[in-house]
Amino acid sequence: MSASRSSEYDAIKIATGQAIFTLAVAASKSEPIHPNHLPESRYQALLVSNEPPDESELDPIASVISDTGRHLESLRDEISRLRQSLQERETQHVALANVHAQQKAILSPLRRMPPEVLGEIFAWTLPPGRQRWKVTSSPWVLTHVCHSWRAVSATTSSLWSLIHINFNEFLQSTFPLPMLKTQILRAQKIKLRFYGSKLAETQPQITALECLAQHSTRWEELSLELIPDITLIVISIRGRIPSLRRLWLQWEDEDSPSGICVLSSNCFRTAPSLVDAGLYNDCSSLDNLIPVHQLTIYEMNCSWTT
Repeated sequence: MSASRSSEYDAIKIATGQAIFTLAVAASKSEPIHPNHLPESRYQALLVSNEPPDESELDPIASVISDTGRHLESLRDEISRLRQSLQERETQHVALANVHAQQKAILSPLRRMPPEVLGEIFAWTLPPGRQRWKVTSSPWVLTHVCHSWRAVSATTSSLWSLIHINFNEFLQSTFPLPMLKTQILRAQKIKLRFYGSKLAETQPQITALECLAQHSTRWEELSLELIPDITLIVISIRGRIPSLRRLWLQWEDEDSPSGICVLSSNCFRTAPSLVDAGLYNDCSSLDNLIPVHQLTIYEMNCSWTT
């Protein structure tokens, strides 16, 4: 909106408000009206009491009621006219403001932003530390803004590399497997955090991990909380994790040591790129089950000998 139009609108709004205020003040400050041919003292006595007027006093009082009624009607008409004028100007203001915003959007610097810079900005919108499987969360929401944002976000693989699945969060809801498949397709390198749950349904956990295991050659990081039902799937990735550099493994089933089964299968001992490992289980010996000679960082909360 131009400065002149904005000033004109503000002036009209102020003038309208002042006019209504002036009418109200004038009405409140108008000289007291009392019936003709009625003494002031008598009139005041009628105002402050419940005493009925005499027959001779009825016509003068009715005349005052008629006069003030006409004046009130005139004031109401004037106020209505001013309000209608203000409403019309406000409607014009909204319409013009929309046009103004649309024209500014055409000149927005975002339209000329290089895709790689836009992708870097998108990276700052990701939830810290974890992933939310909702289309209203980043990076999913970025694909629903406009065509160019969808193209940039869908092809920026780093936005999709972290896959965080905690099945304790899906005790009352269904895990969105189609979203997982889409994310795997868009990611190039995968940083997987998979937390199984004995409380959640087994089949969705198996299906999700099987889907991920098909792309284990792209895994760079793996944080895994094991449950017995997914042990065989983890064992099946042996020899198919050439890029895995970081591993965190936890399990709690003392009676059915799924973690030992996985490690005993040499699943991770043969991982050629593994340099960072963390194991958590306080009941088992883990001798020679991971490539110790490769590690530069390790964290162990378990029995351990070298």
